[in-house]
Amino acid sequence: MTLHTLNKSGNSELVRLCIAALDSHDCLLLIEDGVFIAMDIKNNVALLSDLPQTINLYVLSEDLAARGIFTKIRSVFTSITYVDFVRLSLEKDKVINWN
Repeated sequence: MTLHTLNKSGNSELVRLCIAALDSHDCLLLIEDGVFIAMDIKNNVALLSDLPQTINLYVLSEDLAARGIFTKIRSVFTSITYVDFVRLSLEKDKVINWN
């Protein structure tokens, strides 16, 4: 099981590569500008629509707050803190940073 961190937003090639690399038991954590992907916008919903429901989706709460979008994220995402981020990275077999 792998933790993937993504710090880019939008419909970039890097975002598509990250999403394509996710295995059914992986986790995706959106950080920095990547948290914009968690917003309830048509393009973002479509971007993640084919993911297996077994993939855990997380967003870093500090980055949501810094961008003023804390209340605008989709309910499929769980907001976590830096402490949770560290704990999650220690629990997984490996961490892949997409930046």
